[in-house]
Amino acid sequence: MLSFNEFVDKNIRDDQDQNNVTHFFSKYFVNYLAFPLYKLGMTPNQTTVLFIITGLIGGLLSFFNFLIVSYFLWRLHIIIDMADGSIARATKLFSEYGDVLDKFGHHIIYPVYWIGFLFASKLIYDYPLLTLIFLALSSSQWTIKHLFKSKQNRPAASNIYKRVIANIFGIEGFLIIVIIYSYTDFFEGYYVILFMITSNLILLANKAFSLLKF
Repeated sequence: MLSFNEFVDKNIRDDQDQNNVTHFFSKYFVNYLAFPLYKLGMTPNQTTVLFIITGLIGGLLSFFNFLIVSYFLWRLHIIIDMADGSIARATKLFSEYGDVLDKFGHHIIYPVYWIGFLFASKLIYDYPLLTLIFLALSSSQWTIKHLFKSKQNRPAASNIYKRVIANIFGIEGFLIIVIIYSYTDFFEGYYVILFMITSNLILLANKAFSLLKF
């Protein structure tokens, strides 16, 4: 068994600097979660299953209006998702199945959160056509990134400030905005859904343009 410091040293990524920008918040917690899971004997694939279960529970809770709890589990599932890679690098346990399982998890968790939050906020009832357009754009811009042959070719924020803006435009911003909308009268629903359509259209166009370069 590795010590904590050995575990941290052995799971450093080749693109660690870029990953620190992408996960500027979660990076502070991942090793403190990954190491106990490693000590418990969990494999990378078992950890991936744990992140899928956590994400699904969070997404399903949103249908029952537990939006804040749901968001907390969203954040937790991201950290567990990072933990499976940390354990894989530290233990040298890699598999193609693990990558497929990881992508499968994301592709079922994201739609559950999108639909659950739209359902809880009643936006899906008040603006059904706009909601359908948003779901089409958000799912497209999320899926298109997997068309890149390597992660290095995907468009990525070069610093934390750009990453924060990207998060506001992405699913993170969607979750936070819907929570604010659901618990306050700060936004009109029409402008909420219009902002989400516009932001996802920008993300989709950026990824599509980047894809055409290769």
